Amino acid sequence: MKQLHLLAILGILAGTPFTSGCTESSASVDGEGEINGTRFILAEEPVGVMCVGDVRDLLPTSEPIAILGRIGGIENPWTEGEASFVISDPALISLAEDDHECGDNCPYCAKKQSEQMQSMAFVQFVDDNGHVLRTDARKLLGVAEDQMIVVRGTASLNRTGHIVVAATGLYVRE
Repeated sequence: MKQLHLLAILGILAGTPFTSGCTESSASVDGEGEINGTRFILAEEPVGVMCVGDVRDLLPTSEPIAILGRIGGIENPWTEGEASFVISDPALISLAEDDHECGDNCPYCAKKQSEQMQSMAFVQFVDDNGHVLRTDARKLLGVAEDQMIVVRGTASLNRTGHIVVAATGLYVRE
């Protein structure tokens, strides 16, 4: 049942309107054709950091924001071939840690999944034209699952009500 819920979450996130396509990226490229991710790494943590769960109340806004989150919250938070991933509010308790056993259509699990989705954001690192970078986020940014990060960018809600961040900067909390 837990895997079914995680697959449903992934399916919902996959419905996010990606801005990527077959267009060329305007991100800086090194001599070997690789996108240089150092331009996204922030030397200092941005001011005014908010948790993922608090951002929803501000949307829609065109103002840049700084969001604190932990990479993960679903079974596989990465998008293959794109510089994008899922972050969750640090206070979020993962479904995987829940010992509750149930059958299909469990009201407890449905409520918990809904609360969990409200505390997640889909982060997409974009080029100067707003296109998602076509490279793995782990390689580009040197990040890993469960890392606590601060993402700078603009946030919006997609058509299914999920937070999507067009990221322009990343700070890793040590």
